[in-house]
Amino acid sequence: MDATVLKVGGSLALYPQKLRDLCQTLSEISKKYPLVVLPGGGEFADTVRALDARFSLSCTASHRMSILGQDQYGLLLKDLMPNSVEVFTIEEAKKGLDKNRLQIFDNQGN
Repeated sequence: MDATVLKVGGSLALYPQKLRDLCQTLSEISKKYPLVVLPGGGEFADTVRALDARFSLSCTASHRMSILGQDQYGLLLKDLMPNSVEVFTIEEAKKGLDKNRLQIFDNQGN
């Protein structure tokens, strides 16, 4: 089964009502169409950028910290999307496509 993959940018968190409205809309759409959300980094990634500038982090550290930031934003999205579920692998996402639940991809440091 095919799915639509959509990145929800972290900068949308600067507009709480718009983000809430988007999350509600995506939740409704996912009841009819398979949908996987990739979280952006937003303020979490901005914090990593600031720390990198201050401490000259290694590429590995800044990359892993940024991924963790995306995962944090994903947890926010999951909290705002009533019928959502976290998925941790592409295989898990594929298996859940027919469940009428919005899937939020969580990297978990991958």
